[in-house]
Amino acid sequence: MKAAWKGIFGIPKRIIVAVFTDPLAAASFLLASLGGMMAAGTFIGSIIIWIIHVGPVWLPFPLAAVGVVLLGGDLIRDGIPERLAVYISMALPSVFMSMPEEGKLHQKFAGWIKDVNNKMNDWLGEWIGMTGSKAVMTVVAFSCLAAAVLLCERYARGAKGSLASASTTEPVSTTSTRTTASSSRGRGGKR
Repeated sequence: MKAAWKGIFGIPKRIIVAVFTDPLAAASFLLASLGGMMAAGTFIGSIIIWIIHVGPVWLPFPLAAVGVVLLGGDLIRDGIPERLAVYISMALPSVFMSMPEEGKLHQKFAGWIKDVNNKMNDWLGEWIGMTGSKAVMTVVAFSCLAAAVLLCERYARGAKGSLASASTTEPVSTTSTRTTASSSRGRGGKR
């Protein structure tokens, strides 16, 4: 009797299968996670952090807990990251950064963001012509977030993993051809 295939490196089989059956959802989640991580160290993350700091001191903790539970629940449910998981993964790093600076989680994320900023400056700074600032990371973060939203919305509209559907030459109808007696007369027509 054959042993059932359980996954690779501890990743469950259904999540691996979901990545290959729905690549738009997986790509949007990956870009959202990367963009959210980079955005937490830019002015985009600073805006989210400022909004959170307007509230009580304890607000980041329940926000982070609810975000992690909702994100995990969405991923565990079927292995496919829907809109909820994509949008939460964009904001969650900024929520973690809004926690007190003495906290280990804040320090860990701040270190990761600094490392990402340094790598982005090394790799892309000379190409773009901006080095030594967070401008490169802001451009890359905004690009990742925009691409994540576009891919997420495309997946949500029903393109379910079909990358080929993005490049088809068939025209897509955006209007309904169905007419009824009242709509064929138009506005102001006789009844």
